[in-house]
This record gives sequence, structure tokens and C-alpha cells, in this order.
Amino acid sequence: MKESDIHRKIIKALNALPETFVFKVHGGPYQMAGISDIVGVHRGRPVALEVKRPGGKATAIQLAFLAKWIAAGGVGGVVTSVEEAIELLS
Repeated sequence: MKESDIHRKIIKALNALPETFVFKVHGGPYQMAGISDIVGVHRGRPVALEVKRPGGKATAIQLAFLAKWIAAGGVGGVVTSVEEAIELLS
């Protein structure tokens, strides 16, 4: 399964949850380095998800972004499936 397929499944599943809105962030030259693949809000809390294929690893800059996000009060993490994303939000 491609990483983009995992993104789509996670976004669809999370947006079906109450009080949740998430979307895919598309990287580019004007985008902050390391920003997570999916960002949004779940029940009033900011969410950032770095999506990887099973066995994949986040880069140091991606982990640094998530550490800052979490330190600021957001929910964040590296996920490889819909189930992991939903568990992270619980």
C-alpha cells in the first residue's frame, strides 16, 4: 500500500468522527520543513499526524516538528494506519 493511500484512509476515517476536521498538507518550497502530513482539530485540540508505511521511520526534522507541536499542547505522532490514528486521538 502506498503512503498516499494511507493518508486518504486516515483523513476519511477521522473526518467521520464527531468534532473533527483534518486535511492533508502538501509540501513545497514555501512550506515549513518537517510539518506533518495531516493536520487539523479534534474536539478543540490541534492534531498533527506524520504518516508512514508500516516499518517506515520519521526523519529527525519531522520528529522535531512533532515535539514542538506536542510541547505547545497539540496532539501528534507518527502513525501507519487508521487504527493508530484513532488510538492517538483517544
